[in-house]
Amino acid sequence: MKRVFVVGIDALNPKLLLKLVEDGELPNFKMLMEIGGFSKALSALPAQTPENWTSIATGAWPGTHGIATWGRRFPNVPVTEYFGDESMSSNLCRAEYLWEALARRGLKSVLLNFVGYPPTTDKTVHIDWFWRPGRWYFEICSAACYLSRDSLKDLTDAGAPVKRMLEQALLVPVEITSKTEGWRSLPESKSQPLSFRMILRPVRQGKDVTFEGLLIDEKGEGYDTLLICKEKDPEKALCRLKTGQWGSF
Repeated sequence: MKRVFVVGIDALNPKLLLKLVEDGELPNFKMLMEIGGFSKALSALPAQTPENWTSIATGAWPGTHGIATWGRRFPNVPVTEYFGDESMSSNLCRAEYLWEALARRGLKSVLLNFVGYPPTTDKTVHIDWFWRPGRWYFEICSAACYLSRDSLKDLTDAGAPVKRMLEQALLVPVEITSKTEGWRSLPESKSQPLSFRMILRPVRQGKDVTFEGLLIDEKGEGYDTLLICKEKDPEKALCRLKTGQWGSF
């Protein structure tokens, strides 16, 4: 089966690319251009990232796919209603993506750091999606994954992606300890309760917010209950969670 490999680099000037290829600085690009094809692109207006990559992915102009600038806007709808949603999300695109058309023919696609997340077909694999789920332009603090420092050691081989998530505070290691000094009225636990501290950092400015966490073993089969509190008092817990559950706060 033949496969198509498409490479696109945001804001790369084709004249600069050709010069670097001619100077021998980009041998791999030269190889791709020789065995494949190379073309300049006429930008859709306004010449920004969201609408142009969506146009490339759909073959439609912004007026058709509906993506314009970095925040989504609908006629006669307040800006705050949709503007916070990321423009490169598939939730807002009104045209069919190329990979959706391929999926209808039973063909699979792999997208690496490209627009169109979340997936709209099980025939498409997104790797390092362009915009993570749940992100919003007006958010005070981004969603993050908190994990123990011991668990982080298991991810060291993942390399750059993990490093990037740590730098952006999307992956936040916490120190889990058996020390519970300062906690009031600890709940019953078959094993020694474990505590940790979560620090939420604002995206742009403002003070950090601290939450206290507690892990409890209720059945003697391992730690199965998580308490998140604003202060070290389980009776004032913001949420009490089991594995797979979502909190309400």
